[in-house]
Amino acid sequence: MEEKEAELSDLKNSYDFIRFVLMPKAIEEAGLSSPVKIAGVGRISLSSDAYVSVVPGQKDALYGWMEEHGLGDLIKPTLNASTLKAQVISLMLSGEDYPEDFVKVTPFVRASILK
Repeated sequence: MEEKEAELSDLKNSYDFIRFVLMPKAIEEAGLSSPVKIAGVGRISLSSDAYVSVVPGQKDALYGWMEEHGLGDLIKPTLNASTLKAQVISLMLSGEDYPEDFVKVTPFVRASILK
């Protein structure tokens, strides 16, 4: 079981390297626009996304910022990571301020293969 779990972990890491690094870089370097159609594979699309998390020790400050900016309804006994991510990305895309001191945002581009 441990051997197969290690093998699966290696496969997942390889898959992530391909979709987060190799494919976006190859599509960009080739000057192609997304989606790219490849015979026998399907369409490869690039999508932008980001990891968003609360900066350690800044949860109370973040909650205060959210209250001040009309987002207090998002605050629950535990802050849902997907809700926080969606709200921060929405604020960023609309050009509004987001609590940069209290959340860490790591943008990335992912390649997805659709058949």
